[in-house]
Amino acid sequence: MWKCLSEHPNIFLAETDHIHYFTTKFHYGHDWYLDHFSSSNGQSIIGDTTPQYAKFDDARERMYSFNPEAKIVLMMRHPIFRAWSHYKHEKRRGITNAPFTFSLYGNTDIYRAWIETGFYDKHYANLLKFYPKEQIYCVLFDDVEKKPKEVLQGVLKFLGVDHSHEFTFQSKKFNSSTSKLNKGLNNGLNQDYKQSDYFYQTINFESLLDELTEINIPHIENLEILLNRNLSEWKRRPDISAFQ
Repeated sequence: MWKCLSEHPNIFLAETDHIHYFTTKFHYGHDWYLDHFSSSNGQSIIGDTTPQYAKFDDARERMYSFNPEAKIVLMMRHPIFRAWSHYKHEKRRGITNAPFTFSLYGNTDIYRAWIETGFYDKHYANLLKFYPKEQIYCVLFDDVEKKPKEVLQGVLKFLGVDHSHEFTFQSKKFNSSTSKLNKGLNNGLNQDYKQSDYFYQTINFESLLDELTEINIPHIENLEILLNRNLSEWKRRPDISAFQ
């Protein structure tokens, strides 16, 4: 979304999609934040596409204080695939060497980052405490994969800019894992990277998927009500082949 919207002549986005001003860098001050957009050139829409702003109480409050008229695009992905993608991203960057099972069993902070981030019903409901529904546009990653052009047109209409623009990036993958990394991850699915702790060695990946599905179903059902949309695909446990 960041790459595509950056192509639109009426939209200016910062050169990075992870400013994190309203979460971890708020102490840097407004001038530091606004400097990210100083090279804009008359575009009608200026945006920040940092992920996870919707997740944190402080961020939501700071966003609203900064701009109560903001239009928010909230992108959501199947929560288990989202957690897996988050894990791969952090492993690729060298941030973690933990097995994926740590997301459920090993570390509270990892659980909050990899699992709770996918509790979209909570994040959306908390955003609604500040912004009216008319200022929030929800996008499902499933739709981005199946019909990217239509999704982008919907976002552009929501933002109030020309929605006939043709994007060169709309069918390209971004942040895809390298084949070398995928090979290493796939080899580790059932043995969990041969951790020295026997408990983590013996956790079955299919059992983990069962538990993650059970954890997420109540949140998905709440989200179905909030979005008035059938998300039955999200409530089925993913097949392990999807992770290979």
